[in-house]
Order: sequence, then structure tokens, then C-alpha cells
Amino acid sequence: MDGILMALFLAMGVGFGQAEPAAKILIPDRTEASTPRAALDATLSVELAQPAMAPGTFQVEGDWAFFSGQTPTAPDGGELDWRRVGFAPDPEFDDATFALLRRVDERWKVLELDLMCNDVCWEHYPEKYPAAPAGIFR
Repeated sequence: MDGILMALFLAMGVGFGQAEPAAKILIPDRTEASTPRAALDATLSVELAQPAMAPGTFQVEGDWAFFSGQTPTAPDGGELDWRRVGFAPDPEFDDATFALLRRVDERWKVLELDLMCNDVCWEHYPEKYPAAPAGIFR
């Protein structure tokens, strides 16, 4: 797929407190953008093989941004064609989407992206990226 590395880990037997997202995305380098929203939407669109966005909010501090939102949708808010990517939202999973972004040379890049997971799947971000300000994760 044009050099894009994409890893999808489909969790099996999800129970209470499950920390694994339905999809763990390895981010391609070509989805940098001038704003955190543009970088996230570009990454989602590439990885989900269709125009996509995730409703939610960004906490931005300096060159770091943390995104907390819902399952991606089409830009008009409609349903995505999940058959294109081989997985789909599942009622067993939460509908959360989380991302960590960083600005380098005035361009934002998604460093981490977790789709359809619960509220703890992002908890490794601060440890993995100690330079990220703690305040963005509140």
C-alpha cells in the first residue's frame, strides 16, 4: 500500500478495563500539516482509505497536542465504509479516538493514533513521550 505501514490489532475477548484499541495505527510520514486538525484528518483519511475525521477536542501546549474524541466519521458526519479497512466499530469496544501530535518545523505530525478504544488506551503516551507537557493529558 504505497509504503504505508499499517498495523491493525483487533482485540479479542474484550472485558472491563481493556486497554487495547481496536486499531493501533503506525503513522506514515506524509501526513504532516499546518494545524493539528489537518494532520489528524489527513492521517485518518490515509489510514482509513477514504475522507475521514474524528469529532473531538484538542489540548494544545507549545508544540504538542493531545486529541480526545469519538469514532471517525465521513467529513459530513456520515458513516464511513469500514469494509475498506477490514474492521468496523464494534459495540464491544468504546467509541473513543485518541491521538498525540507534535509540531516540528511548523508542521504538525501525528505520533500516536488509537481508534475505537476505551479511556485508558492513551495512558502510555506520557511515558513514551516524556517531553510532552503533562497539562495536555488532563
